[in-house]
Amino acid sequence: MVATHLSALRFTVGLAALFSLKALALDPFLPELIAQPKQMNGSWSAQYGRIKHVITFNQDFTFTGRMFNGDIVADEYAGTWSLGQTEAGSILSYTYTQSRLIKPGTKDQDKLVGFSGDTYSVLTADKKVRDYQRLPKTEKK
Repeated sequence: MVATHLSALRFTVGLAALFSLKALALDPFLPELIAQPKQMNGSWSAQYGRIKHVITFNQDFTFTGRMFNGDIVADEYAGTWSLGQTEAGSILSYTYTQSRLIKPGTKDQDKLVGFSGDTYSVLTADKKVRDYQRLPKTEKK
């Protein structure tokens, strides 16, 4: 009985999410997404100063990543991600599920300000633009 109620609840929540996304997609006042979620799949790298981030966006909307300080792995992290559309533009959202430095459950967002097949740029919460380069499929350092 509980399983039936949970299934019905999951269906209702899923249906509501689908209609919400469809409504967003049809809203003529919202800007178009800069990129589609499937275009984000794969591994990406950004470096600024001694800090380097390597992040992999998976098709199941999970991500894994590493932050390097020089040659030292300063953090390894994982979580879920989404790409959404708001009045402000395309928003890349993350929820961390594991990290040595970031508390699980922490949510973060970056505004996607540019995308081409091998590069994407985000405006971070601290108002810095970060450019990420797509890595070849074999490179995931």
